[in-house]
Amino acid sequence: MEDPKFKIGMYFSTPKDFKAAMKQRAILHQRPVKLAKNDKRRIKARCEKPCQWEVYAAKVLGESSYQVRTYSAKNSCIKTYTNRNTTSHTIARRYMEDLRTNPWMPIQSFKDRIRKEMKVDVSMTQLYRAKRKAAQLLYGSNVEQYGRLWDYCEELRRSNPGSTVVMDASIDDETEQPRFNRLYVFLAAPKIGFLNGCRKIVGLDGYHLKGEYSGQLHTTVGVDANDAMYPMAYSVVETESKDTWTWFSTLLKMDLKITGANEQQWTFISDRQKGLLSALEEEVPRAEKRHCAKHLLTNFQKRFKGVSLEEKFWACFKATTVAMFQDTMEEMKKESQEAYDWLALEPPRGSRSGVQVRGGGSGVQIRGGRSGVQVKGGRIGFQIKSGRTRVRGRGGRTVRGGRSGVIVKGGNTGVRVRGSSTGVKFRGESTRVRGRGTGGRIEVRR
Repeated sequence: MEDPKFKIGMYFSTPKDFKAAMKQRAILHQRPVKLAKNDKRRIKARCEKPCQWEVYAAKVLGESSYQVRTYSAKNSCIKTYTNRNTTSHTIARRYMEDLRTNPWMPIQSFKDRIRKEMKVDVSMTQLYRAKRKAAQLLYGSNVEQYGRLWDYCEELRRSNPGSTVVMDASIDDETEQPRFNRLYVFLAAPKIGFLNGCRKIVGLDGYHLKGEYSGQLHTTVGVDANDAMYPMAYSVVETESKDTWTWFSTLLKMDLKITGANEQQWTFISDRQKGLLSALEEEVPRAEKRHCAKHLLTNFQKRFKGVSLEEKFWACFKATTVAMFQDTMEEMKKESQEAYDWLALEPPRGSRSGVQVRGGGSGVQIRGGRSGVQVKGGRIGFQIKSGRTRVRGRGGRTVRGGRSGVIVKGGNTGVRVRGSSTGVKFRGESTRVRGRGTGGRIEVRR
């Protein structure tokens, strides 16, 4: 009923219908109506005194219906914006379809709309509760949704051939029924797209699930040709631990076809979450592991405030060479010794100068850190470790080190390397390659 009209002798099928009509009229006319009597045989509602509005209904003998026996339509009370008959259930039923089309409606906008349309003030708690009840009326309860997970998994496999869908549901000791534990999903389309068109860079992160049932959402993203995020696999697990990350990493490793032969070609980026680094070291020990600088900055700013330190932080992590990194660290040290000490404790996994490059046939491996660069050559048989002021060489006859350059003369291969701030020369005995670089230009002669 839009505007219920009571009269003596009026019938209602159930007491629930009678009370719903009474509440609807009280809300519509902004009257403080309440139940004065409510038992198995009689229902009486009236306004607050001294108002004389009153309606009384009694059960019909031998039936389940109720009949209005007494009704007084005289209203002498004033309208109010506080009405106890406006409950979360009433709001949920009235705005159910609106919440279906706009489930992310802001709470404040929702509140303003109710005040305008229903002429009543409600609390934020009522609105949150109303949105949950509306979702339950539209989509069913969470228990019912969890009960259909098997059907969901089978539908994913049927509609997306080639998808990986793994669910772990253990048997509950009390109910002896399957109890949801974990779910891993990697759809076929993003899997094929990533393997065929994206770089071998994977970002991993985890989020807390809020709501009636807690848990963790583990996600992975890649980088496409436009340098945009590329969604990949996700999983829902019970907690964030080494066990859950290992379970997730094992399935991801299988889907991405990572083996011992190509493991070193992959890079994994994380924010050092609990158990994640240990799981990656266990599953992909030879892959490159990098740290997200944004997450490090969040932790950094909890202790060290100021725009200047933030700018120096980004300068450190955007440094492309070890020398640049060390210079920016020295600038931070001049401004804040504590900030320098905090950042020096972090492993060089966030800075560009700490990148690791591995060559294929030549077996060349370059690693950059805060203290220096390490070069390992496979076939050419020499190794250089350099810091700011010292150089250590193996496999050659002469090693000289300084800030201005490095000279290494190899033994059997006849390799000569000279490094300085103005240029680099490479001479090889067998290939006769000569290169010079000045001002950013490189010239190669054979």
